Amino acid sequence: MKINILKGIMRNPIGALFVVVIFFATAVSVFGVEQPPVVPIVPVTTEITEAKAEAEAIIDTTIGLVVEENKEEKDIERVERVERVNSFIQGRYPTSPLNGEMIISTSDSYSIPEGFLMSIFIQESSMGINGRAVGTKNPGNIGNTDAGDGKSVNCQAYNWCLGGWSVGTDLTGEYIGTCHFNEGEPISLEAWIDRDFRTVSNRGRLCRGVAIGSRYMTNPNTNVAYARHLAMFSELGIPTH
Repeated sequence: MKINILKGIMRNPIGALFVVVIFFATAVSVFGVEQPPVVPIVPVTTEITEAKAEAEAIIDTTIGLVVEENKEEKDIERVERVERVNSFIQGRYPTSPLNGEMIISTSDSYSIPEGFLMSIFIQESSMGINGRAVGTKNPGNIGNTDAGDGKSVNCQAYNWCLGGWSVGTDLTGEYIGTCHFNEGEPISLEAWIDRDFRTVSNRGRLCRGVAIGSRYMTNPNTNVAYARHLAMFSELGIPTH
């Protein structure tokens, strides 16, 4: 009976294949014939992708470290600039309402060297402690004219009275940067002295109504005073260009 069943299976191709499989499985079980382990095939593209991702991660980490290091260096440099300006003000104008943070902030915002700004503030208001600036909080006297009022403060007619000293330093920075220098032009005290303190552009909002070629101040001998400021800040290591 078993033989007849086996013959029937062997006549069928699928059945014959089944018998062969059973035979080899039995041989492995009985005789301990070991089959070679199946090694998974890893596509080469997978290995390349993983290596690329690892390299990109290393590059990103390196760039991040460099950026962070540069930021720290710039932060340290800024602190040193603020301290240098504060030291100058406290040593020469101890009652000044201006400070290093205000001036460096304006310097960075309008790309104007701090020594340039301080030269204007010294010349126009002794760093905010003399003249109309005391009442206007406008240390550069931007928009202020004598117009017959001497040195008195008249906010409605002849003077721009501001809400704070930092507003005043920024106003000076904006006016110099947009009216006295062309867009993209390096800003320096030396260049300003050479052009006799005159406007060269009317692209800014503060330049409206100001004719190109207008002088910042009316005193014709101011260049001598600014030349002294230039020499002083150069000696102190406070940039003017």
